[in-house]
Amino acid sequence: MMGLTNSLAGLVISHLTFALPLSIWFLADFFDNLPPALEEAAMIDGDSRYSAIFNVLIPNMKEGIIAAGLLSFVLSWNSFLYPLILAGEESKTLPVAVAEFNTFQGLLISRMSAAIILTIVPVIVLAFYSQKYLVKGLSETGIKG
Repeated sequence: MMGLTNSLAGLVISHLTFALPLSIWFLADFFDNLPPALEEAAMIDGDSRYSAIFNVLIPNMKEGIIAAGLLSFVLSWNSFLYPLILAGEESKTLPVAVAEFNTFQGLLISRMSAAIILTIVPVIVLAFYSQKYLVKGLSETGIKG
């Protein structure tokens, strides 16, 4: 009816159902810890409310936004159940493709190992380059771990 079955758009919308609430919950405490004086000072200096948000508040929240984005990315990147059920051949994700190396003839261990390495390398590289934002973002919110 809406054309969302076996499509990339349907898969993206399904990932938003759990990534967006996680990000909102994660960032809520971060937003609460910002002093209201920042926005007030920007508005006294002549900024409108929207320009104060984009020019003052968001640059002060970049660590939390990057940490929430990274956690949402990793959650969606490693998702297996939604893509297994909702995705077709055109919108198959890497974890589902890796699972297909377990066939009726046996486990294709060399292909599966190579696919697993190719699946985890982008996440490791992204985490390595955003490590300082991730550590600061996680330490300034209510999530400790």
